[in-house]
Amino acid sequence: MPQNHAAQSHVIAQRTEMLRARCRERGLAFTQQRLAVLEAVVRSSNHPTAEAVHNALKPRYPSLSRATVYKALDTLAALGVIAKVAPPGIERVAARYDGHVGRHHHAVCRRCARVIDIEEDEIRGLRLPHATGFRVEDYSINFFGACTACAGDIPSEGDTP
Repeated sequence: MPQNHAAQSHVIAQRTEMLRARCRERGLAFTQQRLAVLEAVVRSSNHPTAEAVHNALKPRYPSLSRATVYKALDTLAALGVIAKVAPPGIERVAARYDGHVGRHHHAVCRRCARVIDIEEDEIRGLRLPHATGFRVEDYSINFFGACTACAGDIPSEGDTP
């Protein structure tokens, strides 16, 4: 979700107000730690892991523990102000977090676990096959394969060993 600085600041301000309101609704404290974690995820362009968020915040918040970051990420995801991205098929890697909570999909590299956003417009024409009588309430699509950095290391399906 590449954005310019002004657009990113606007998203952070909106998400901060959303966090403040949802904490109030659920009787949770609006903490500086939660706000810092939210900002780190929204500012990131690469679906960071909890460890990456912790490392990004450590210089500004030296006493911030990993446990606090993990708890804040889980809370923020439960409140819907960020999304937890844990695509099936790559369980060997840590969950990643996404500051883009609008409808979009992902391309997931099976080699390095990179997660790339795919916007809804790019796959709008996709239809559920044989969906007679099936009422779709929500959906998310994950494409699995190799990112451009890893693609050169993987033989194509038609290549012979």
